[in-house]
Amino acid sequence: MKKEETRKSEHGKTQKKKKGIAFIATITVCLVVVAWIASRYAVAKYYAYRAEKGITVASAFYFNSNKLSKMELPGPATEDWVVNNMSIVGIPVTVNQDKWTGGDCIFTVEVRNFDNNLLYNEAGLDVGYVIYFRLIGAPQGASYKITSSKDNITPLGSYAGAKEQFLSNDGDIVRCKGTLGSGRAISDEYQIHVNTTGSEMKYNNDEAAKVVAVAYPTSPSYIVNETASEHRLVGVFQAKISAPNMTIANSRFAIQTTDSYNTDWLAEVNTQTGLIYNIQTGGDALVDENNSIQQTAYVKWKGDYLEISQFDSYYLTAKENAEKAYEAAKNAGKSEPEAKTAAREWYTGELYQESGDEWVQMKIETLPNTDINITFYKTSKFLSGIETMEKEQFEKLATAEIPSAE
Repeated sequence: MKKEETRKSEHGKTQKKKKGIAFIATITVCLVVVAWIASRYAVAKYYAYRAEKGITVASAFYFNSNKLSKMELPGPATEDWVVNNMSIVGIPVTVNQDKWTGGDCIFTVEVRNFDNNLLYNEAGLDVGYVIYFRLIGAPQGASYKITSSKDNITPLGSYAGAKEQFLSNDGDIVRCKGTLGSGRAISDEYQIHVNTTGSEMKYNNDEAAKVVAVAYPTSPSYIVNETASEHRLVGVFQAKISAPNMTIANSRFAIQTTDSYNTDWLAEVNTQTGLIYNIQTGGDALVDENNSIQQTAYVKWKGDYLEISQFDSYYLTAKENAEKAYEAAKNAGKSEPEAKTAAREWYTGELYQESGDEWVQMKIETLPNTDINITFYKTSKFLSGIETMEKEQFEKLATAEIPSAE
């Protein structure tokens, strides 16, 4: 009996020992996993740390941008230096990646306190900074504007904050002051707007102005005093315009799309007092009409068969432009024939011979993916000759084209 009790007691002790070993093993595994995770984060932070002059505590300092790059430049980081002495020679130029055909071209510039979502300025390391935007060159064919989501844009010599400011002349500068907090990834966003809307001058890529941006920290003091130039961020921006790829997708009389025209085209034409000629342009897709520049197309018609409505909006615009072209040529000292040639580029109403037919031509400016409707009326020759006209002849009384040279 005593032997049996002894055997049970020893068995119980053995079981307890095994459970204890299993528990210790589990705890050990958990500690190893936690230590591995912590070490990975610590290693990541460790490799982010840089030896900064004047910093006695091992702590990383982040001041960078999505578009601006660190660059060693001569001279102190002062307003006079930025305005008067900075050269952009040798600095890479950032251009728009997306196709821009006019309207508003936007460059978004961020000033950041981080490298990524894990590597950022630790709590207590707030960064004050200044960022300058300076126009290099005359703003020909476009306006230039700097915007911010905050009221932190101040023209030089002014203390009034604003959310936007124009750069109107060569050398104009916009100053923005900001503070990046700490303890998490933070950025301030600025936008450079290059806009051709409303400009009478054509934008020229080769002669277009550029915008240089320079940012540097103004606090903490030990960064400014010891290593400010090391943290300067610089970028140069220029908008590159691309002509829209405009085509004539369709050009025909509106009645050509009706069932009755396909059944009896002559009867359908005879019922029409006026004839609507529809032109559909194709090409690059547009978000809206402000995101493109208008392109040139020509519509021409056989003037002995058709006459354009005197109230047609495209006719009125072309007539006005023809008159302006004529006056401009005369004011420039051109002869009468030369002035008439300049006007004829838009419209004169004069017939001209082409392949034995008499045509009238009108220049229009329009956008890709646009519907244009032009109203014509029948002449006496049309009325007397329609009965002997073939269907194909009628359909060729008007046409539209885009000049290959543009």
